[in-house]
Amino acid sequence: MESIKDSIIEGKNCRILEFTSQASPGDHCGLHIMYQQNDSIYEYWSGKFHLMYDFGAVKGDSIMTGYGEYMIILKNSTININGHILRTQEVSCGNGVSVTFGGSIIESIGNTYLFFPTVDLEYEGPLRCYQDSNIGTYISTVWSESDCEKIINAIPVNFQPEVTVTYNSTNSTFRVTGIQSLCIFELLDIEGRIIKRGEILNNENILLKNTVRGVFL
Repeated sequence: MESIKDSIIEGKNCRILEFTSQASPGDHCGLHIMYQQNDSIYEYWSGKFHLMYDFGAVKGDSIMTGYGEYMIILKNSTININGHILRTQEVSCGNGVSVTFGGSIIESIGNTYLFFPTVDLEYEGPLRCYQDSNIGTYISTVWSESDCEKIINAIPVNFQPEVTVTYNSTNSTFRVTGIQSLCIFELLDIEGRIIKRGEILNNENILLKNTVRGVFL
């Protein structure tokens, strides 16, 4: 799971996360759009933002999440990761049958077992490793450093911030400039569905046909 870009959705500064399958390398598993306001973290889906976390809540608080389940705060604490003191919460959420979203949550990282709500105890975790330019690398106590080496080394470091995409509404085309070689592109709708994919060169246009209006990535 990797944060790949920032975007503005409904006037809010969002972060886009991309999921790929380690069981089938290269398999595209979709995008998630996240937004933070003060101590609250939201996910965007079905046309609106849904509450996921609230680090302003304290022990005993009961919060209705955007997924239709109450999250009960069981414990508040902190964790020291590379000199950064981050808040943590132990929470109970869901009945384990319809929606499950309980466990341990670390500020700026997320739920260490279920990054997103799941059903029928289909666990995604536990978390092995986390890495960003601010916190650095965090390795969970349930995994050894050797288990994380491949994942950490696989994170791309050579981004191209000079790449730009412009849209021409008169002929329904996107123009991409700043890429250095032949690239693969994917055009997705706001729900993460692939609308169009293909190869593109620098200054080449991407033509859209029979595409509905909306926000695209």
